[in-house]
Amino acid sequence: MLDIYRKRLVMKNCKICNVEIDDKKKYCSRVCYLTDSKKRLIEMNKSNIGKSWESIMGEDVAKQRKLKQSARLSENNPSTNPVTAKKISESLSKYRSENPLIGDKNPFFGKNHTEEFKIKSSENKKNKRGYTEEQFLRQNENTLKGENHPNWNGGSSTLPYPFGFNKVLKENIKKRDNHKCMICNKETQKLAIHHIDYNKNNIDLCNLISLCYNCHPKTNFNRENWVKFFDSMTFCQ
Repeated sequence: MLDIYRKRLVMKNCKICNVEIDDKKKYCSRVCYLTDSKKRLIEMNKSNIGKSWESIMGEDVAKQRKLKQSARLSENNPSTNPVTAKKISESLSKYRSENPLIGDKNPFFGKNHTEEFKIKSSENKKNKRGYTEEQFLRQNENTLKGENHPNWNGGSSTLPYPFGFNKVLKENIKKRDNHKCMICNKETQKLAIHHIDYNKNNIDLCNLISLCYNCHPKTNFNRENWVKFFDSMTFCQ
């Protein structure tokens, strides 16, 4: 009777692991099903390998897709709940204090970054903040400045320069000079602001000029000649 039942069953092999399975089944297990699905997806999308979502479906569609995905992840993320976030933070702090990543417990213990990685990482971080422009403006608005700051001591931290010689002024000078050195005409983000008359208290726009880090030290010698050289240029309209 058992032999008759076996004859009725038509057997075949799983195309992934070659195990015998019932003819009505396609795979012997979910693992094989997922493996085959992955292979088929790769074959279907070979033409899109190496391409960004923007190039495949357009910038507008890709942007909307990313926004929807971000919103969906935020909604499903339990840590966005303040109570849950506090519990997670406290439990992680307790666990990490009891199990510090010291010595061979640190996953990076005994390892070093390659020179290629260091160069690539450095290039990716150049001229970039660790936060968005919106976050920077919000942080800047909430930061106490000048006399309102508890450590304010009358602006002595800027000495020997006056208090008005700040980042905003320097950036305006760089923009005026198109982020170029006024001696060698090199375009760079790393520029020093030089006082033409060598008077650090004179922060008039006409007295300030952008110089690269290679050219700026040259102006410490033959100062009279450099004053004449820069006076021949027109910085104020």
